[in-house]
Amino acid sequence: MSNKTDGEVMRTCEYYQNMIVLAAYYDELSKREFNELKTHLEACSKCQLEWQAVQQTVKLLNGKVQLQPTSQELEKSRQELHQRLLLLTQPRLKIDWGYHFKRLLTLDFSPALRLSTAAAMLIIGLLVGRFVFQAQPTGISDGAALSKSLAGKNFIGVEAIHYNPVNRQVFMDVTMMQRASFSGAPENPEIQQLLAKTLLHEEQPNIRLKTVGALTDSRSFGKRLIEALVEVLEKDENTGIRLKTMKLLNSLPIDETVKNLLTQVYVNVLLNEKNGAIRIEAINGLSRIKDESVAPIFYNAAHNDTSEYVRYKAAHSLERIKNPEIPE
Repeated sequence: MSNKTDGEVMRTCEYYQNMIVLAAYYDELSKREFNELKTHLEACSKCQLEWQAVQQTVKLLNGKVQLQPTSQELEKSRQELHQRLLLLTQPRLKIDWGYHFKRLLTLDFSPALRLSTAAAMLIIGLLVGRFVFQAQPTGISDGAALSKSLAGKNFIGVEAIHYNPVNRQVFMDVTMMQRASFSGAPENPEIQQLLAKTLLHEEQPNIRLKTVGALTDSRSFGKRLIEALVEVLEKDENTGIRLKTMKLLNSLPIDETVKNLLTQVYVNVLLNEKNGAIRIEAINGLSRIKDESVAPIFYNAAHNDTSEYVRYKAAHSLERIKNPEIPE
């Protein structure tokens, strides 16, 4: 196996380039992670080129094309305005308002106009219903109502989610049978139940990503929420969400209540996850478990993983199990 310096160079190829993507497109790096990335970019020309390419792509996506009218277009517009003014100044025919009012009441229109009128009335009805019957924002003091709603089949989706790290409150705009808003600490059982449903059933990836972010400062995780996070790692198609979920699980303290579950999670990720950055987080998490039972997992990763950093980290962790005096 190569020494530690070789391992850090190997990590450059995958780990920091994944951080570049998260920083540029998702803005999901912490201040410490971003400073780590900047320090690395100053020393690595390859990752500098990757950073510049990503920044150029973001710039192109954010750019807006500003169209300037030509002299021909301006002249055409003047002519059209002149014609409209001429029509407005011509003597008008008397309008039979009674006839038109009767047609309006009886919907005596062409089929296309009737269809358009019906569609317009439907849209207006939906908008009026949305505002008239919209529930007022409720705090977590209404936890009983939230629990009742979640227990049934009322949950449809999440319109928005926001986490305030200052007062440690999660705000969620939820669509059930009608729209409602809830807020509370991320440790609250009702809020965690709602967050778990969002992780598993919300179709919008940005909402799922913000849901994981809202749990960053949480001091405790209920069983249902941990199960939801594990299911995200197994089934969510978004790499950024899986990576952030893996980091979140790595923040959990290793105790007897979660040790076996986390061990199984790390093993499954190392065996089945295709993304190298997520496997790096898994090997880092598994290295926190000081137990000889995980030695075969480290051995397998050290010899078979496609990521050179994972192989290096696994071999190092295997040596630390044999000799705890070896520094991390």
